[in-house]
Amino acid sequence: MLRRRFERLPAPAVDLLRLAAVAGRESDVDLLLRAGEQDEDTATEAVEAAVAGGLLLEPRPGTVRFAHVLVRDTLYADLGGLRRARLHGRIGHALHDLRPGELTALAHHFTQAATAATAALAVDHCVRAAEAAERRYAHPSAVNLLRQAVDNLERAAEQPGEDRPARRIELLGALLRAQVRAGQVTAATRTKARALELARESGREELLIAAWTAWTEPTPWVTHPYGALNQEAVDQLTRLLRRTDLPPATRCRLLDALTQELDCAGSTEAVAAGYEALEIARAEGDPRLLCLALTARARSCDHELAPVDRSALAAELAALATEHDLPAYRWHAEHLAATAAAVHGDLPALRRHMAVGEELAHRYGLAEFVDVVLFQRGMLELAAGRLAEAAALYEQALTGLRERGSLHAAGLDALIGVVIAHRQGRLAETLPLIREHQAQYGPLITDVTALAMFAAGHDPREVRRARGEPQGVQADYFRSLFLQLRAELVIALDEREEAAELLAEMRPLAHLVAGAASTSIAIRPVALTLGELARHLGRTAEAVGHFRQAAEVARRWEAPDWTAEATAALAALGAPDK
Repeated sequence: MLRRRFERLPAPAVDLLRLAAVAGRESDVDLLLRAGEQDEDTATEAVEAAVAGGLLLEPRPGTVRFAHVLVRDTLYADLGGLRRARLHGRIGHALHDLRPGELTALAHHFTQAATAATAALAVDHCVRAAEAAERRYAHPSAVNLLRQAVDNLERAAEQPGEDRPARRIELLGALLRAQVRAGQVTAATRTKARALELARESGREELLIAAWTAWTEPTPWVTHPYGALNQEAVDQLTRLLRRTDLPPATRCRLLDALTQELDCAGSTEAVAAGYEALEIARAEGDPRLLCLALTARARSCDHELAPVDRSALAAELAALATEHDLPAYRWHAEHLAATAAAVHGDLPALRRHMAVGEELAHRYGLAEFVDVVLFQRGMLELAAGRLAEAAALYEQALTGLRERGSLHAAGLDALIGVVIAHRQGRLAETLPLIREHQAQYGPLITDVTALAMFAAGHDPREVRRARGEPQGVQADYFRSLFLQLRAELVIALDEREEAAELLAEMRPLAHLVAGAASTSIAIRPVALTLGELARHLGRTAEAVGHFRQAAEVARRWEAPDWTAEATAALAALGAPDK
């Protein structure tokens, strides 16, 4: 029907409608005149004919708007690819002359023009539009624009003197930073991998360094699969850091990249890198570099045994990021302070940092950080024994992670499911789920698998075979959680020698709720498990001391179930809880 109406119009009116369809749902007549090939009188008559035909409206003087979106869509769809590209180019050039500040529209039209000449213009306008989007905290828009810039660069004619490989790395670095700000961390890791691959192919070490140092945005969680270590990446960074000609700021950023690769590995190399990065940044006097180095140092701290260090780093980071208006680092400071408060069992402080973090995340459009706060709230509900409320908050947070393709979504979903089932006495039911995620969690999951098998009634000999030789538990925010589960298994299997070793290993963690340093999952006070280990070994006096500490920790955490466990254990030993 619409096409028959178009056929009844004069040819100049149809030409103008096609141009308007390329311009968008609404456009200025001046823009159409500049982009078109008609004189002003012919164009004016064409507009009048389209308005009289009910296809265009004039919402205000000098502006036309399609009467219905189907009119515009039909005209646009009927254009052949070549004509459509040429019309986009004409609109783009006209818009550049009339309104050069409309960066997003210019980026769109030059991209759609799809020629080698307009692709170069598109790259420039996409980058500038992305920068403008970032200033509005429109992070997903910035990501889309920078993706277009990367694609356009491949179509653009290479300019005399242009360093195309360096430009590729530069754009990919901008893209990965935008992806991190948008909460698309998994996509950012892929972008980083692509940049590193291109840098290696170029054979130029300065491009390899540029690719490694492009990640300058803070992230709350590890940027690689939990429990994984890319030794090749560590070796490559270590080799680059042997260079003696690196500018201090570049060396600082490479050290930060090394701490990211070694995150959660419990490595002394990471600790040394964090200290050196911070020393360099303090000497350089660059606020953003200092924020990055403070984050690197905090990343390399022991999550469960160095809360004072993390608190001090968080306080300095908060002051610096506030002074220099760095929202992502302001949020990260609150996150670090929240993890330290959780280790101390200071719930009022934890809630304050959570509230500030939540407000910052919403205000600045930091999607992943919103999910982190939901996990924190879920952890508090879990500790309080309100399992239904905890499950609802966790599912809300996991939905956000899944939408952004987080590499942690599946693993966290499984771990939370196992923890809640364990709390409800249903661990045996989760055995298929645990086995499904064995590859992700590696040796750590063997204790949990064996514990679930024991709960399901498997013969202890079969359970021991399935477990194999005990592996070391890495020193990260889940160390106490996996040690607690191991201790429960050791008691169940009556492994007394290992029970004594665990008792010694876990004593320094006695002040903690297992898993709380993650501010995602809290199982129970470590002191409860220490008391059970000591009781199992016949060390009654030591068990009483641990159970008393467990009762204190449980009260600080406002956890009536844990408090009841501790007081019941003390009563069974004939000891008061104070």
